[in-house]
Amino acid sequence: MTVSLSDVKAKFCKYVSLVENGGVIEITKHGKAVAVIISPAEYKRLNAGYHPTFIDNLNRWRCETGGLTEDEYNSFEQKVLRKDEMLSL
Repeated sequence: MTVSLSDVKAKFCKYVSLVENGGVIEITKHGKAVAVIISPAEYKRLNAGYHPTFIDNLNRWRCETGGLTEDEYNSFEQKVLRKDEMLSL
């Protein structure tokens, strides 16, 4: 079932009940799918055996922390360059 975000806001309890009974609710915003409500069992089934890639973890870290500041990046870059210089000696 596909419903608009405004409809979900107005009838959230109804949609949770539908999901509890095995339904899946796709939520749209301005006609574009933006989210899905599924049961915990379905969520667990979909995630079984999922192992995030390095890029997945990096992107999650960036979202959670905002990534490195410019100063942190520059400091890291200088350490890498010094290490490369030491290895080339």
